[in-house]
Amino acid sequence: MKPTRSLLTCLGVLLFLTCAKAGPTNSLSQVTAEKMQACFQCNGTGMMNCPTCHGTGWVACPGPCLKLSHGNRHHMNVAGHPPTDLWITFHNANHTTTSWNQNHVGNLIELRNGQWTDVGRCPICGGTGKVKCRACDGTGGVKCTICDGKGKIPESWTAFDNLRMKNRPDRFTLKDGRVLIGREVMVSGTDATIRTEKGDVNLDTTNIVSQEHQKTEKINGQS
Repeated sequence: MKPTRSLLTCLGVLLFLTCAKAGPTNSLSQVTAEKMQACFQCNGTGMMNCPTCHGTGWVACPGPCLKLSHGNRHHMNVAGHPPTDLWITFHNANHTTTSWNQNHVGNLIELRNGQWTDVGRCPICGGTGKVKCRACDGTGGVKCTICDGKGKIPESWTAFDNLRMKNRPDRFTLKDGRVLIGREVMVSGTDATIRTEKGDVNLDTTNIVSQEHQKTEKINGQS
């Protein structure tokens, strides 16, 4: 006996409903994607200055050689040298002093027989006083920490508040239904000042229904 057309129609509808019910409830097609914008931190390039070397590609030598960034450097009146020279002074065992200017950066200074002596270039940095930054491999740039190197972020993200911030501003819900995103900068009695992206807002603390600490999105397993 051949199935009737009405029976085939019912079977088709039943099969469709079964498949629809078994389908995923959180598929990307059911999620409305937020409009994107160029990342404000990297200007859409996906790269930012390395925070370790500040974009130079170099860091101070880890060795014991002279470095401009280490020690108490000062100006001195020394014959044959300009007053702009920066000197560092060492005290010898016989109560005398020996000083070296910036031209000795990258050299090793050792105490020999009670006298501080320049013994030559540092074997680690070759006398430059700096080495290639390991964080960026000497390039001076690393993947942007806001857009994760993609160059694009949701349009709602700003430098004031976004999911990648370690310490995001709080979310204040007020009695009149308003929601403020900001930081509580001053409280005196029942008077409070909330610093928002557009400026300070003064209000009575009794008008605050709730204050929520916003979560931060994890980056590479770290929050």
